[in-house]
Amino acid sequence: MRCVPAFALSALLTGGTLAADPPEPTAKTKQIVGGEKVVALIRAIESVEAFRVGSVEDYKKGETAEPDKAVAGRTITGKPVAMPKAFASKLADTLLYEGTYFKGDSKGTGMNTGVAFRGKTKDGGVVEVSFCVSKGNVFIRVLDPTGKLIKYGDCRGFRDDKLAPLRALAAEAFPDETEIQKYKPKPPVDPKAP
Repeated sequence: MRCVPAFALSALLTGGTLAADPPEPTAKTKQIVGGEKVVALIRAIESVEAFRVGSVEDYKKGETAEPDKAVAGRTITGKPVAMPKAFASKLADTLLYEGTYFKGDSKGTGMNTGVAFRGKTKDGGVVEVSFCVSKGNVFIRVLDPTGKLIKYGDCRGFRDDKLAPLRALAAEAFPDETEIQKYKPKPPVDPKAP
């Protein structure tokens, strides 16, 4: 099994990026995100908007929701934030890293802790991911360049330990929001530090 080493994950969390050619996602990750077509679209993300979103109760509406009202099954509750170009590769690397996801299901969604990202490809493909930074459930919605729905559903929960990659992205996207910042991953403690 191929894994992204801890130092590479650390680069993601500290603003770095993985190599120009990141490792191939594992078979398990491909299954979680929806297969080869979805992986190709995730890798092709060129621009990203970040959103604050509502709870998972809005999930059923997401399949047909208008883009200005919902992201990956959750209703938009705030104005979109255009992220810097480098954020696109961070999002792609995180979504294709097996360590981002739990082995099982997540725990639900909190009231004020929903975050979503909408990535767009050069040719019009759309990759949306929404999640709760406090309880961890992750939904993904992917449209091909023609607007055809390729994947829409639960991607299990996300890893919620000290290196939680999706929490790190949320904290970067919303640096002034207390509800998001309180879940920001803490850097690992150096046991040799005084």
